[in-house]
Amino acid sequence: MNNYYLEPNTEITAKVIENIIKRHEKELSRFELLNDYYRNSSKITKNLDGKVITRTGYAKYIVRLNTGYLLGQPVQYQTSEDYDITPLDNVYKAQVIPNMDKKIAKDCSIYGRAFEQIYSDGESNIKSAKIDVRNAFLVRDSSVEHNKLFGVVYEAIYDDKGVKKEREYRITVLKSSVIERYVLKNGNLSSDGEPEEHYFGEVPLIEYLNDDDARGDFEDVLSDIDAYNILKSDRLMDRRKLADAILAISGARLDPEEKDSLMDSMVALLPDGAKMEYVSKNTDETGTDILRRNINDDIHKISMTPDMTDQNFIGNSSGVALAYKILPFMLNNSDKRASLESGLMERFRIYNKFLNHKKLMGEVPTDQVDIIFKNSLPKNDLETSQIINNLSGTGLVDKSTLAAQLSFVQNAEEIVSLAKKELEELPAEANNFGEEGEE
Repeated sequence: MNNYYLEPNTEITAKVIENIIKRHEKELSRFELLNDYYRNSSKITKNLDGKVITRTGYAKYIVRLNTGYLLGQPVQYQTSEDYDITPLDNVYKAQVIPNMDKKIAKDCSIYGRAFEQIYSDGESNIKSAKIDVRNAFLVRDSSVEHNKLFGVVYEAIYDDKGVKKEREYRITVLKSSVIERYVLKNGNLSSDGEPEEHYFGEVPLIEYLNDDDARGDFEDVLSDIDAYNILKSDRLMDRRKLADAILAISGARLDPEEKDSLMDSMVALLPDGAKMEYVSKNTDETGTDILRRNINDDIHKISMTPDMTDQNFIGNSSGVALAYKILPFMLNNSDKRASLESGLMERFRIYNKFLNHKKLMGEVPTDQVDIIFKNSLPKNDLETSQIINNLSGTGLVDKSTLAAQLSFVQNAEEIVSLAKKELEELPAEANNFGEEGEE
């Protein structure tokens, strides 16, 4: 994992920027490789005869399953009644922030990290944009806390023919109070406009990590994916070679006309004792299929992604048995959720500072905010409703928490409020339904 650290009071010079860009560009080959595997267009070098003619989209399967489970339903934000986060919720809804969350989670799953830049549009509205990991990095100080010093978003400069110019970049430096733009050319840093003051209260570039090592979800199984593709390609090549196998004739000789007749009519007249047979190598289909299944199992096991075609998911396995089977997947996603939550909390803090500066909402301490993830797994709502009925009225769990357990409930507090209002509007006879009355 590439981290960039500087002393707190380091001056931003052309040399500093260029050196960090050089370090960052060394990781671009890794990003490109992971992108190729995700798009199922990886270039596999094969030392054996023949070419890889089939590729299996394992990388996309792993990314989609992890991202879908983690963010299949929008993230919810809850605070106590002492704080009103409605203005921030409205800003999130206006730009459909759940879509942004999914893009960020997808980049984390592919590349091991993702970047989000927070900015203010022409109408002074706060917004977010996902930045390509190949064009951004954060620089932190060398203290124990590794506080953010500044963020950099850069892009290469191309000539009129679309050829990339060497050592020329347009650079945006995001600091805690201003945004500065430069052009870096041949080691010289020149200003590209006046600095822009902002009111985000901190560096408006957020880095999300997939885990502590910033590795993609399928990065550890690249060689297994290659092995699977090579094995499948070899099996197909064997089948093609079998169709073009040599026809051996013993005890007879065919002239050219007889050969042509044999190809047309598929009938041959041979003298006694002569025979014909194809020359082909014997293949152990059983052993090959066992190897294919072993590689498939390794890919799912090492990437901690369940194989949904596994018979254990189709059969009558108990819920506990299935829970143990997907336990590594759930533990891995728990780590991913913790990393994503850290970035989402940082976003919440920046949005809150900006809206507070514009006097659109009060300050909300992040320790008073709960980020709630609702994972996308098939739910047994009948069983859940029985649990809710058993706990209702006991005083152990509040109504909002109970309602939140139902898979079809998006906003538990709103649902409880609507249910209470509906109950109050019912006639008195309906409210007393089922209660013993006086005769």
